[in-house]
Amino acid sequence: MRRGSWLHLSVGPIGMALGADSALLRDGLRARYRGFEGEAPTTVTLTFTVRPHAGSPSAGVPEAQVRAGTLRFAGPALRGTLEPHATAASLEVAAADAVAAADYAVRVVLALAAFQRGGLLLHAAGIAARGQAIVFFGHSGCGKTTIARLAAEQSVLSDDLVLLHPADGVWWAHATPFWSVTRPLARPCPPAPLSALYRLRQDVITGVEPLAGARALAELAASSPVVNADPQRAAALLARCAALSASVPVRELRFRPDAGVWAAVGVPAAPAGAVPGP
Repeated sequence: MRRGSWLHLSVGPIGMALGADSALLRDGLRARYRGFEGEAPTTVTLTFTVRPHAGSPSAGVPEAQVRAGTLRFAGPALRGTLEPHATAASLEVAAADAVAAADYAVRVVLALAAFQRGGLLLHAAGIAARGQAIVFFGHSGCGKTTIARLAAEQSVLSDDLVLLHPADGVWWAHATPFWSVTRPLARPCPPAPLSALYRLRQDVITGVEPLAGARALAELAASSPVVNADPQRAAALLARCAALSASVPVRELRFRPDAGVWAAVGVPAAPAGAVPGP
């Protein structure tokens, strides 16, 4: 591809080179990942080709399948394959949903790349406060975006996906450009050492309970997208979750959606009118 057809996405220690044959797609990805274009060593290269989509204006929701280490996209919105241990893939995206489909591919590939390098992409909201990170994980609708909205503007790593990666015996929580709501255009929150993990559940009262043993591993594995869909990675995923839960406490947080939640987890309350920032 021509010079200028590439952008370099850095999420924690994972670097991704993204190429596109369409200026519209490239500019759309650059806008979506603003603040995350960095210098992490390139882990994987994705090259996107935009093709017309015959049929409805929308190409539908992309789908990914992971079997025996091979990643396949086979839907109308996104097509292509990333072989086990491969460092590059060429993918086709439908013109109708090019940016959304390419972003989906980036998320999926990042989850696999992070796991392959000892980390974990967790379906979670992350808050950095007092020099440490607290990560709140769980399925869609459990309250991750609510937690992010209640947090101080400068402290949110993400409201949807947080990258956890060990370094020098410490697990670090890294911001990502992946949000369930539109990410504010600001500088990403710096990484912070992970101090605790909370499985979120919205409730009429706020309270914290320990979450340990097999239940903690099951909840963490269930919140590890993409990797948990590959049966051949199941044992390694449980081992990774065990290492994580042995490093930091894992708890269940039942909470009312108000600022009183911070007293339960030891995080400063958000200032009035604050909105989440990356």
